Amino acid sequence: KCIEGITKPHTCEGQTTKGYVAKWGDSCVVSFMGSQSYLSMITDLEFYKKTVPWNGCKNCRVHEGYFYEWKRMRGCVMNSLAAAGCHRHHGKQSRGVHFTGHSLGGGLAAIAMMSLDERGYQVGESWTFGMPRTGDEHFANEFNRRFGDRFYRATHHMDPIPHVPPTDWIVNWHFQHVEPEVYFGGTVSEGYSMCKRDNDPDCSGKWWNVLYDAVHVLDHIRYMDFMIGTPGCGKNSSLSLSDDVSNLDGRNESQNATSSLLV
Repeated sequence: KCIEGITKPHTCEGQTTKGYVAKWGDSCVVSFMGSQSYLSMITDLEFYKKTVPWNGCKNCRVHEGYFYEWKRMRGCVMNSLAAAGCHRHHGKQSRGVHFTGHSLGGGLAAIAMMSLDERGYQVGESWTFGMPRTGDEHFANEFNRRFGDRFYRATHHMDPIPHVPPTDWIVNWHFQHVEPEVYFGGTVSEGYSMCKRDNDPDCSGKWWNVLYDAVHVLDHIRYMDFMIGTPGCGKNSSLSLSDDVSNLDGRNESQNATSSLLV
């Protein structure tokens, strides 16, 4: 929502969340809704991994629950993309597809990017907000190789969700984040830091205690100065996939961000 020029989206139902597909100018947007229960994101995460059937990602494993949730929606998403004019490369002019999602939806967006890239779709600049770790080291490395120049994983202050599954707390579940991370310690106008390694202390890695961070619910549901899930567009909803924030150059430095994309 809050993106000018977007058509009415088609809804794809999953078991625990939803995906939305819409035409946006000469491209398409696929957006995934996050978990409807904040506490369930903390207490109900299952950390089992599934080996993915992607030829270009050998030995890659992802969160099993996220994989099967994407599998439920995949056919609907692909049909909706075709209806919007965003086809695969096979004999047709293909429009780019942008992916986004908040929380659980961010993990689904990352898996969808890999899955549809394998099927010949053009993946455009994409953002996630407050996403958990989604796959293992092999998945993260291959994801970064494919999309590291056009993907941004936004985090906000002490949001606990980016720290699960944990890597260095009681048990290492061997999940690793995709990169780069764009860390907002406060409001958008206060700027951001950009990091290219998991648990970087210059970004959200400075807040690593999941139980302590879990009380910071507002940091998870407030991104880019908007409350996630608030219907409609507010007075500060001048949003795009490309303005100032899209000029991120990979440096681990603080910057000033004046515009953004909202899920």
